[in-house]
Amino acid sequence: MSAMGRQQPRRHLCTNILTVKRAVELENEFHWKEIYQQGFLENMGLEVVGNSSAEIAGAMVEINQRLDGLWDGPEYLVRDVLQECSIGWHSQAKLGSKFVELNKELFI
Repeated sequence: MSAMGRQQPRRHLCTNILTVKRAVELENEFHWKEIYQQGFLENMGLEVVGNSSAEIAGAMVEINQRLDGLWDGPEYLVRDVLQECSIGWHSQAKLGSKFVELNKELFI
């Protein structure tokens, strides 16, 4: 976190980042079970980075606020992210706003 208490975006060691669009393309190229096998993404030169505790905590706070009707932040819908790929158009799923805001490079 910075001195102002705001979480800074993660800096990835690897410059080859798996964007959402590329993940969808991979699912068209390979069977989804292959993609999630240990080592598959690393063998493609992709660094697997787990969610930080701050990202998980932020998502939980957002979920609770949404359930309590107190959420006043932005909405990032899966269908909007996947619209360009012509899939997910019926989805009502939401992406965690903090995660999207801190990892914008994944959604280009």
